[in-house]
Amino acid sequence: MDFNHDGGGVRVGYYDPFDLYGKFSEELSKKLPLTNLHWKESKDKQLKSIDVLRLTFVQDIPNSSSTSSSIDFSDEQNDQFYHNLILQSQNNNVPYVQVMLIKCLNMDDYKSKVRPLIREWLKQKITGNIIPTGWLLVLVADGSIDEEPTVFNKSTNVYNKIKLDFEESHCIKLKAEYKSTLEYNENWNSLITSFKLTLLDSFTERLKLYKKQLQSLDKRKIINPIFKIVLQESTAKIFQDMTLYTESLIEYDKLLKKFNKLVHDKILEVPTGLESPDMDWGSFINNKLFHANLNLEKLLFDKKLTKFQFYCYNFLKQSSLLISLSTTASSPTFRTLHIIELLRRLRIFTSNLLNLCDNNLELISQVSEFNFIIIDEYLQNEAVLKTIQYNLGKPEIQKHAELLEFIGELKLCQREQLIKIGEYFNYKIEGVIADVDLHNDNISNKHDESSQQKLFQVTYAPLVEPLRSQSNFEDKFVELTQQVVENFNMANIRPRSIDILSTEIAMVFYNNGLYEKASNILSSCFQFYKLQGWDYISCHLLKIYIECLEKIVNENDHPDSNSERDEAGEVGKTHTLLCSYLDLLSTKSCTSREISLLANKITKLSSSLKESDAGLIYPLETLFDFKINKFIESEDVNIYNLKVTLTSHFKFKTPDLKVNSISLELINMQDPDESIILKNSDIQALSVGQNSNKFKLTTTEIIEDDFKLSKLVVSIGKLNLHKDFSKDNERVKLFPVISTAPSEKNKHPKNNFWCDLSIPSKRYLNDDSMLLTINNGDSALNDLNIQFWCGNTSSNLELVETKTTCFSKTDNGKSIDIESCKDDDGNIVFNIKNGIAENEVLEVYVPYLINPVPGSNDDENQYVLKIKAKLKYKQNGQCHQYHFKKDIDTSLSIAVTVQDIFKSCTLFSNFSIGTSDSKLPIKIIDVDFHSSSSDSNYNISTCSNSLLKKSDNMIAYGEQPAKFFYKIEKKDDNFDKEDETFLLTIKYRDLKDEALYIIKDEFKKMIEDHEKDNHSYNFRKFALKSVTLFENLLSIRLNLYSIEQLIRIDNNLNQLVDSILRKFFEWHDGGAKNGGDQEDEKFVQEFAQILLNFFKKFSIKNGYQVSILEKEKYFESLNKILKINVPVPLVRIIHKLEFKILQTRSHYIVGEPIQLELYINSTTSWSGKPPLEPLISKDDESSISPPIAEIKSPNPGLKPGASAMSGSVSPSVSSVPSSPVLQQKQQNRTVSDGDSSDLYHNDMSTSTIDLNAVNEKIDKKIDNIKKKKKVMFESTSKNRKKNKQSCLSFEIDLQISDNWLISGKKKFLYKVTPSAFSSNKHNFELEEPVNLILIPLKIGKIPLPKIDIRLLNEDEDRDEDEEAGDKPEGEEEIEHDLGDEFTMEIDYKNNFETLTIVSELDKINFEF
Repeated sequence: MDFNHDGGGVRVGYYDPFDLYGKFSEELSKKLPLTNLHWKESKDKQLKSIDVLRLTFVQDIPNSSSTSSSIDFSDEQNDQFYHNLILQSQNNNVPYVQVMLIKCLNMDDYKSKVRPLIREWLKQKITGNIIPTGWLLVLVADGSIDEEPTVFNKSTNVYNKIKLDFEESHCIKLKAEYKSTLEYNENWNSLITSFKLTLLDSFTERLKLYKKQLQSLDKRKIINPIFKIVLQESTAKIFQDMTLYTESLIEYDKLLKKFNKLVHDKILEVPTGLESPDMDWGSFINNKLFHANLNLEKLLFDKKLTKFQFYCYNFLKQSSLLISLSTTASSPTFRTLHIIELLRRLRIFTSNLLNLCDNNLELISQVSEFNFIIIDEYLQNEAVLKTIQYNLGKPEIQKHAELLEFIGELKLCQREQLIKIGEYFNYKIEGVIADVDLHNDNISNKHDESSQQKLFQVTYAPLVEPLRSQSNFEDKFVELTQQVVENFNMANIRPRSIDILSTEIAMVFYNNGLYEKASNILSSCFQFYKLQGWDYISCHLLKIYIECLEKIVNENDHPDSNSERDEAGEVGKTHTLLCSYLDLLSTKSCTSREISLLANKITKLSSSLKESDAGLIYPLETLFDFKINKFIESEDVNIYNLKVTLTSHFKFKTPDLKVNSISLELINMQDPDESIILKNSDIQALSVGQNSNKFKLTTTEIIEDDFKLSKLVVSIGKLNLHKDFSKDNERVKLFPVISTAPSEKNKHPKNNFWCDLSIPSKRYLNDDSMLLTINNGDSALNDLNIQFWCGNTSSNLELVETKTTCFSKTDNGKSIDIESCKDDDGNIVFNIKNGIAENEVLEVYVPYLINPVPGSNDDENQYVLKIKAKLKYKQNGQCHQYHFKKDIDTSLSIAVTVQDIFKSCTLFSNFSIGTSDSKLPIKIIDVDFHSSSSDSNYNISTCSNSLLKKSDNMIAYGEQPAKFFYKIEKKDDNFDKEDETFLLTIKYRDLKDEALYIIKDEFKKMIEDHEKDNHSYNFRKFALKSVTLFENLLSIRLNLYSIEQLIRIDNNLNQLVDSILRKFFEWHDGGAKNGGDQEDEKFVQEFAQILLNFFKKFSIKNGYQVSILEKEKYFESLNKILKINVPVPLVRIIHKLEFKILQTRSHYIVGEPIQLELYINSTTSWSGKPPLEPLISKDDESSISPPIAEIKSPNPGLKPGASAMSGSVSPSVSSVPSSPVLQQKQQNRTVSDGDSSDLYHNDMSTSTIDLNAVNEKIDKKIDNIKKKKKVMFESTSKNRKKNKQSCLSFEIDLQISDNWLISGKKKFLYKVTPSAFSSNKHNFELEEPVNLILIPLKIGKIPLPKIDIRLLNEDEDRDEDEEAGDKPEGEEEIEHDLGDEFTMEIDYKNNFETLTIVSELDKINFEF
C-alpha cells in the first residue's frame, strides 16, 4: 500500500506472514505522513529539520533461494563489492526500513513458529544487505496472548521474550483493542517515534557508507569510473528521498564536476550523442519516453551514455529539486530565490548543449531549436509562472529585480537561438552586434555546403512561422528583443544592455524605412557607445539618427504633407536635430567639409526658431575649451571685467558661428541668493576653427566677497551653449579695484568709486557711531542710496537715522543733506540726492544701538560688528552697485579708571589710563580734564599735564597704566548742580597702528619703485589691496618697537605670504590655480616672491630701525580722541576725625596711660543738595522696597567696620555711572536696616559721653550686628514710616587692636540734629571733644587706633532712646529720608600718624 499520494516517498518494506497488514495499514494511514523530524549528520554538523516525510510501504517477502549470504562484505577493495553495492542502491531497491508484522498465541507458538521466521527474515533482508537497513518487529496482540507474567511462568511473557531475543529498541507491541484512548495514543505514538528514529538511523548509516566508499574510490588509482558516478548519484538520491533538497542539489553539482573531470582526463570516454539518428528533439519536461531512456546506471553499464544524455539527466534532477524547494519554501522571497537559481542553471545548461555542437551548423540549428523549446517549457512551468506573476505584483520583494533579469537573460538566449537558426536559412539582421567566435571559422563553409540539401527542418510551432520569410524573421527578432528590454527595464538594471538591444531594434526599423520609430529609439543610443569609447559606432549611429530626424522634419515641412501639424512636436524635433548637429560636431570624427556643413546648418536652424519658442541649452565644453581669468580688472571707471578665452576643439578653419552674447554668472559662497552677471553683447562671431576667441565680460556691480563660478552661457539665437560649474567649486575673489588699467581709451589710470567703514577717530563714550568714508572716482555720480545689514547672531543693529550726518571732506567739512526712508522689507535706506563731484570724499556718520537677542550665542564677540553695506548710484544714467562686508571692532584699546578721595573741603581724582589688551600698548599724547559748564562751581588743578608735555614717550602698558592726578575745589559753599559734569578728553594712538603705518608706508614706496621699472597694472592692483590685510595678519613685537624703535615681525614668512595670496587667488601649497593664462600664473609666482622679499627686512635679527624726525606730524592721522563725561562725585556727608594728645612728648612709656581728645567735624558740602536736604526731607514719604545688602570691608582682608588706610569708608556703595573704560572706585558699605535695636543713647547736647551708661547690652547688640553677613531692609507701614528718621545717629566704634588698651567707653553715639549745625550751614561738629585714655601695650612706632563710623537705622535709634528714657528738651522731632543708599566718607587726620613707645628703661629693643 502506498501512503504517498504523489506516488513517491521513502520506501518501507513490510513482511506480513500472519495477514495483519490490512488492519494495521488502516490505523497507520491516520498517523502519516511523518512530521517534524530532526536530523544531525554528526556532532559538529548543523541540525536540519524535515517538516513532512512521506512513506511508501511495499511488500517485501524473503526469498528462500537468495544467495546474498555468499557475498563477502569484508573485502571492500574488491570490484565485486562495489558492483553489488551499486546493484542494491540502483533505483532504491533496498528499503530504508523493514517491518515484520507478527502475532502468536503463546510462548510455545512463538518458539516453534514465529521466532524461526523472524531470524530468517533478518538474515535475508537485514544482515544480508551491504546497504544498511533499519528494521522493526511489530507484535499485534489479540487478547489471547499472555500479557503479564503468571504464577506458573514467572520469568516473562511472549512480548518480553521477543525483546530479550531481538533487542528491545526494535520491538513494538500493538493491541487489537484498547481499553482507553490514552492507551491507544500511547501505543501508536510509540510506533511513530520508533519509525522516525529507525528511519533517521538508517539514512545516517547509508550516508556514511556512501561517503566512505567515495573517499576510498578517490584514493584508488585504478578503478572503474562508473562506480564513482553511481555512488555520487546514490548519495544525491538519498538526500532527495529524505526531502533534503538543498543537500541533494549540492551532491548533483558534485556529480556534474566528477563527470566533467573524468571526461576531461579521458578516464571516461563518452560521445556527444548529437549525431544519433534516433535523437528525440521534442519536448524536454513532458517527454516521458525521453525521461525513461535517461536511466543513468543502465546507460553507464551498457556503455551507451552520451554527454547530451548526462547533461539532460543531471539538469532534470537539479530542476526538479529546485522546483520542489520553491513549492515548499516558507516565504515568497525564498521561493523567488529558488526560481532564480533554476533560471540561472537553465541558462548554463543551454550553453553547455551548444558547446557540444562543434562546427556543424545543422547540429547547431537543431540544438538551438531544442534550447528554444526548453526555455519556453520552463518559463511556462506552473511553479515558475506563479512566482513570476506574484513578483510582478509585488515589486517591493527583495529579489524582484534579479528574477526579471534572469527572465530577460533567457529571452536573450532565445534570441540568440533564433539568430543561429536563421543563419541556417540565410536570414540576417543588419546592424546586430553579435559575438564573434574566433574558433568556429569553418561554420560558414559547412553552411554553404549543406544549404543546398536543407536536411534540418523546424518542427517547433512557435518557430515555424517566423522562419518562413525575412520579414517574419525580423518581426520575431524585434519581438524577442523588446521582451528582453522590457524585463531589464522593469528590473531597472543593465542600462548598457538596454541601449545595445534598443540600437539593434532601431537598425531594423531604419532599414525598413520606419524613421519615426528608429529616431525614438536612437535618441540616446549613440551616447552609450560614446561613453564606452566606441567612437566609430557612436558617430555612425548619430549620423543615422540625424538622417532620420532630417527626413521627419523635411516630411513635416513638405507642402503636400496631409498630416496634422503639431507645432510643439515640430519645435521639439527641431531642437533635437540642432542638438544632434552639435553632438556630431563634438565627436571630432568629422571632416573639414562635414564641419563646415554642420556650422551652416546650426546657424540656419538656430535662427529659424521663433522668439516665442523655448531656448535650447547645450554643453559648451563639448565644443570648446575655455579659460576664465579670475583676476578682476577695471579698464573704465566703475566698470569691472573678467577675461574669458574659448578655444575650439578643431584644428582647421571652419565658418564662424554668429553669436548674440556671452555671459558669466558668479554666486556668492556665503549667500547663494546673491549673484553677479558679467556680460558682453557686442560679439559678432565665434570661430569653431583653430583660432582662440578672447572676450571681456563686464559688469557695473562689484561685491567684495568670495564667489564661485555658476554658469557660462554663449547665446547663438535661441541656442545657448552652457557650462555648469555647480560641481566644480571654482572660486573667484572679487574686490574693488581702486584705479583702472591703462587702455587705448584711457592711457592713464583713473580712480574708481570705493568705500571704507570704520569707527570714527574722535568718539564720545557711550555714543557709538560708524563712519562710512565714500571715495568717489573720476566720474560724477548722483542718487546715492546706502543700506546696512548686521550679521551678528547675538545682537541686532538699530540705526539712529535721525542723527545720521554727512560731510564733504574735500569741501572743508561742508554738511551734505542726507535723507532716510524704509524699503519694502522695513530696512532703513539713506539717500543722498545731491550729485557727488569727481574725486569728492564724503564722510557719513551713522549712530547705532546694539540690542542683544535673547537666548543667542554668548560666545560671539559682542564688540565686533559684522557689517554689510550696499551702495547704489547712477553714473551717466547707468545704475551701479557697490557691496562690501567688514568686521568692525567697536571696542576701545584704551581703559580708564578713576579713584576719588574726599577730604573735608577738597576732592582728589586719580585717573588711571591704560590698555584694554595687555598685548597692545598705547601712546598717550594729551589729557585734559575740565568742567563741561561755563559757570562751573569748581576749580580743577593738576601737575600731570606739565609732566606729559615734558615726556615725549608716555606709553601705557597693560599692567603699567599712566596716572593723572587732579585736585578739585569748590569755588564757594553753595550746593552743587546735580547736572554738572566734567569732561575728560584723551588724545592717544595705538603703537600697533604706528608700526603698521611705517610698514605700509615702506610697502607703498616699494610699489612706486617697482612701477618705475615695470608698469604692471596687476601688481599695483593686488599690492594696494594687500596693504589692507596687514593689520590682521602681521604679528609685531610692540614692546621692542616702543623701547628701541625697532620693528620686527614674528610671522612665518611663507605662511604669511600664503595667507595674503589666498585672499585673491586659489592658492595652494605655494602654487596658484586661477584658471588664467600662463602669464597670469607667472605673475602670481612673482608677486609672491616680491611679498616675501619685502617682509624679510622686517624679520631679520635686528629688525627694521625707525628713524622719523617729526613723529607727531608723521603720525597725526593715527591720533584718536576719546571724550568721557564724568559726573561730579557726590557724597552725603564727610566726617573729619582727629586725635589730639593733651601732653605731647617725643616718646611714651609702654603701659602708661595717654590722654587724648577726639574731635569730630562733619560737612554736607559735597552732597549736591541744600544744607538740610541731604539729611532732612518731609516731602518724600514714598516707600521703596530696600534690597538685600552685605556688609563689606572697604578693602580686601579687613573685617567689617575696619577703616582703610586711604581714609575712605562709607556705609553704602555709590559709584559714578560707569562704562567699559571708566570705573569710579569708591570704598563704601551698605546701610543695614534690619533686626538690630536697643542701642545706647548718648546725649549730644551736653557733648559728654557717659562711659558707664550702657554696659553688656550695648556690646551684645553690637556683636550681633557685626556677625550678620546679609541683612534685609525690611519695614512695614504698621510700625513706622519707611526710610523716615527724626535725626541722624552715627555709632562711633574704636577698633580694638593688639597695640592699645582703651580705658573707658569704646562705642558711643553721634547724633546730628538741626541744632547741631553751626553758622556754616553745610558744617556741623561735636561741641566738645571726646576724652579717651590709651594704654600702649607694645614698643615701637605704634599707629593710633582706627575708628569706624556706622549710620544707625531708625529702630536702633528709637530703642536706645526709649531705654535711656532721655530725650533732649525742646528738640523737635524731624523726619528725614535716607533714600535707597546713604554715602559718607571719613577724613582721618591722623591716618599715618604714629607714637613712639619705649620700655620702662627708656630704650627700644630691636630684634634681628
